[in-house]
Amino acid sequence: RREIDSPARAQRPTNHKKLMSIMDVVILCGRRGHSPDGTSRRRTRRLENPIKNEGNFRALVRLKIRSGHSVLKYYVETASGNATYLSPQIQNKMLVSSGRLVQQTIVSRVNSAKCFALLADQTTHISGKKYRRVR
Repeated sequence: RREIDSPARAQRPTNHKKLMSIMDVVILCGRRGHSPDGTSRRRTRRLENPIKNEGNFRALVRLKIRSGHSVLKYYVETASGNATYLSPQIQNKMLVSSGRLVQQTIVSRVNSAKCFALLADQTTHISGKKYRRVR
C-alpha cells in the first residue's frame, strides 16, 4: 500500500500549486465581478492570443503565464485534455466552491459578532428595473 501511495503523495505539492494558480484567477474574477465566460465556444490550449474572445478567465491565465508563472505554463502545455481545469464547467464548480467558502466565512463572522449592520442601496436602471445591493 505504501509503495502505491508514494508517487501520489510526492505529486500532491505540485498538483496543489497547479490548482492554486488556477484558483487565483477564479478568485480574481469573482472579486472584480468579471464574468469568466467569453463569446467563443471553441476552446484552445494554445498560449497565443486567440482569434475570438475566450473570456476573462482564459485571458488572465494567459497573462499569468506570460508574466513568468512557469508552473502554470508547464501544466497548461502538458496536461491531458480532460485534466486542465480550464473548461467552463470546472470554472463554474470552482466559483460555486469559492462562493460557499465566502458564505461560510461571512455566516461564521456574523454568528460570532456581538452586533452587525447591513447597508442597502437601490438603483433604477434606465429600463425602469430596480436593483438592490446589500453590503
